[in-house]
Amino acid sequence: MLREAENNKASLQKVFFGDLLNGGFSNEEQLKTEAQKAGLEIENQVYQVVLIRLFSENDFYSADEQTLNDVSVLLEIMKNRLYEAAGGMVWFYRENYNTMAVVFSVDHLANDVPQLVEETREWFLKECQVEPAWGIGGTCRDLLLFWHSLEEAQLALQFCSRTEPVRMYRAELIDSNTFYFPATAQERLKDCLVSGQWKEVKEILEVLETENCSLRSLSRSQFIRLSRVFTELLNSVWIREDFDEVILCLNELLMEPQINREAYFYRLKAFCRKICSDAATQKQEQRGRTVDEIRSYIEQYFREPDMGLSRVGGAFQMSESYLSTIFKEQAGVNFAEYLETMRIEEACRLLKDSSLTINEVAERVGYNNARTFRRAFIRVKGVSPREAR
Repeated sequence: MLREAENNKASLQKVFFGDLLNGGFSNEEQLKTEAQKAGLEIENQVYQVVLIRLFSENDFYSADEQTLNDVSVLLEIMKNRLYEAAGGMVWFYRENYNTMAVVFSVDHLANDVPQLVEETREWFLKECQVEPAWGIGGTCRDLLLFWHSLEEAQLALQFCSRTEPVRMYRAELIDSNTFYFPATAQERLKDCLVSGQWKEVKEILEVLETENCSLRSLSRSQFIRLSRVFTELLNSVWIREDFDEVILCLNELLMEPQINREAYFYRLKAFCRKICSDAATQKQEQRGRTVDEIRSYIEQYFREPDMGLSRVGGAFQMSESYLSTIFKEQAGVNFAEYLETMRIEEACRLLKDSSLTINEVAERVGYNNARTFRRAFIRVKGVSPREAR
């Protein structure tokens, strides 16, 4: 059973870092919840990603079955070596048949990542006679921005060569003439805007501003192309009638002889904040309507013994944890308390207005036995059912 639990935890951790590398988390609450399920401590931790490409010239579509098997064996050998060298504080994700992403928990390493990589590279070359390419991204404390570290590792990997198989990400590797707005950042920005996550939106925009205004020297045409991508993204999430005014407000900056890029991002952030505010308001209103419907459902079925989070979650197609969260948020009391109070209030009415026995009253309001009913009654009313009668 313990082995099964450990295997399950390892699988959850693999899924967690896979989602992390692909920008699969839209907010910090979701990130922490999934990390907790996977048994990961992410508070005050520093992580770093390394991309390993086993053979630079191999093409998946032309590789035969034997080659694919050989690659899998070699990557497994690499994983075991890195796992041992990192003391277990490392996770792996296959990008494709030939490339593997490795996530290190930097705080738990005896040596820094570049040194560990170099030692592993030498060992692997000696033992397997294979020289992979290694792209090392920067460190990351905010895991919601981990996609950016992966982008850095991918850029470093592009500059690896036979004479220099290990490359650290450096600002000088950047193509300063091309704007920076990777697909992962676009997807994350859109998701966060739709869900009203202003904190996450602001962090993404600050990364994009730094990349495009501080680390790059974009030409006028390249900046206008970047603006066009922002415009298309905003158009997909902005549901107000004044969208054209927003675009005009941004475009007027692009018409100036010298584009004020700081002012552009200032206005862009203001518009994005407004989108998040509208989305958050709509979400709260929707949650309020949903909880009103849940209250009506409880009122209709609270007398049935199987009434609980699981049944309501199934009826409304939501997880028990999410249901519990929004119910407490909107009702000001947790689900179990609300259900218990409703049952006890109905029990008080029956005790007063009927000749039913206490056992019969307990059954009428959804309790399977009188003992559980009595404990709940005392918890809510401070007296026993017999004393209340």
